[in-house]
Amino acid sequence: MAITNTKYVVDEMALMAGHEIVRLPVAHCTLNPFELAWVQVKGHIKANTCKFNLAEAKVMQRRVLRW
Repeated sequence: MAITNTKYVVDEMALMAGHEIVRLPVAHCTLNPFELAWVQVKGHIKANTCKFNLAEAKVMQRRVLRW
């Protein structure tokens, strides 16, 4: 993963207001909330079913995420 020097307008606005925006790595599994949720879904499916198909995964996903 390359380090970029991309400047964002929102970063400049925050800096002028006395704040600094710290960006997290894009694909970091322990810092990405979507990855953390997906790990919970997969663990729940593994613990609560012996068959794994798309229909069952969708049902279990809704159960874990309480949709």
